[in-house]
Amino acid sequence: MEQFPGVAPNGWEILIWLAWGYAVFAYSIFFLFVTNLFKFIEEKKEDSNTSPPVRYWVKNLKIMGLSFLIWIASIIIFWNSGL
Repeated sequence: MEQFPGVAPNGWEILIWLAWGYAVFAYSIFFLFVTNLFKFIEEKKEDSNTSPPVRYWVKNLKIMGLSFLIWIASIIIFWNSGL
């Protein structure tokens, strides 16, 4: 408490919520980067097949989950920062 003398006890709660929002946001951005990196590497290894592209339901759920994480993190950050 001595390190942040101007922060009320209630302020610690806000700092924790902001940290949580930033952590979720950073995780989702990292996850997005890693997913796209592996997709780029896989496309380089592929042969030129003439079969149509296939969408898997796991990939669809992963995209929806990532979008959900980014939205939740943004809501937490903006709600607690007073914007």
